[in-house]
Amino acid sequence: MRVLGEVGDIARFRSSAAFARHNGTTPIPVWSGNDDRHRLNRGGNRQLNTTLHRIAITQARCH
Repeated sequence: MRVLGEVGDIARFRSSAAFARHNGTTPIPVWSGNDDRHRLNRGGNRQLNTTLHRIAITQARCH
């Protein structure tokens, strides 16, 4: 229920990437010379991000 309350109408996101940017699950690219790395995205909706993390952990544990 918390996901539904935080997201609202899912149709407002044009793609899954736009939804991932909204909740902060997309990694942020970091360039240092020729190295391609990513770091944790601290932006976005943190409550939604936490809820999605709990769902993923529960599914991984019970699947």
